Amino acid sequence: MLLTTIWLVRNDLLSDWQRTLPADAPNAFALNIADYEKDAYLSALDGNNIDRSQAFPISRGRLTLINGEDAQTRQKKGIDEEDALSRELNFTYADTLPDYNEVLTGQWTQTGGVSVEKEVAENLGLKIGDELGFTINGQEVTAAINSIRFVEWRDMKPNFYFIFTPDVLANIPSAWLVSFRLQDKDNDLIATLSRNHPTVSLMDIRLMGEKIQGLLSQIVWSITVLAALGVLSGVLLIFTLLRLSLSQRQAEIRLYRTLGASRKRIVRTIWAEYGIMAITAGIVATFGAELVVGSIMTIGFDLPWSWHLSTWIMVPAIAFATLALVLFSLIRQMLTTSQKQFA
Repeated sequence: MLLTTIWLVRNDLLSDWQRTLPADAPNAFALNIADYEKDAYLSALDGNNIDRSQAFPISRGRLTLINGEDAQTRQKKGIDEEDALSRELNFTYADTLPDYNEVLTGQWTQTGGVSVEKEVAENLGLKIGDELGFTINGQEVTAAINSIRFVEWRDMKPNFYFIFTPDVLANIPSAWLVSFRLQDKDNDLIATLSRNHPTVSLMDIRLMGEKIQGLLSQIVWSITVLAALGVLSGVLLIFTLLRLSLSQRQAEIRLYRTLGASRKRIVRTIWAEYGIMAITAGIVATFGAELVVGSIMTIGFDLPWSWHLSTWIMVPAIAFATLALVLFSLIRQMLTTSQKQFA
């Protein structure tokens, strides 16, 4: 079971981590872009053919009221505090929702509305039409929920718990945020942008991403080596246990021969016994590994999980094949020794 778990972790969990970021995921973020320099900053990116997101106005604040009641009363007992209530959040507004956010319920409106991220809506018991109150930059604003969205946080694109219609935040000052994807050839552009826009905060996460990918690759190879050593140790353990039971098996074979069993029947009996044991062990190991890896992925990392049908076939087959490698020589030795003693 341990070996199967290691194998599934290597192939599923770590591989899923490595596949988390799309090939075209943004690797740089520009924050705190003032209104007066937004157009110049975006023009510099567009002029150098940089693949970027739309620019989002950012204001910071808190969710304070839900249908006129204190939002903290929606906090469920016995669980960690909801992230949307525990800190200041980044808010934005837009004429339309980002095309990479899927609207699950409701419909985007043009005035007086706010779109809420799915998990926040579920955790706080929010529904379409609920009126929310916010404190943003010291000002009180209200908006009615017009839609609930699914957000894929792992795609590295600008995402938000709450997106307002433009009229709600019209009188609230904001800075701008944009994400984009850099190539190695764009290093000179980054230097130019930093020089021309010193007040803009630029987060270049390329180096961090490369380090994370390198670390994951090392983990994968380490687990592969551990799995190989585990298989070798398992084979040696099986061989040792069978050798220790050799004298007992020889006594059983002599009894079978005394009762008139043929050599062919004895061989079939031994193969059937150990074969059933190997296949059963493989099935039990696969089931246990599926439960362990499934729990890790869904509870620990909030990743999707599904049954691995190929593993249910491969593991029992490998267990049987591994046992067969050891049994071939031992069966011949047991039959030869018992035959001499019987004679």
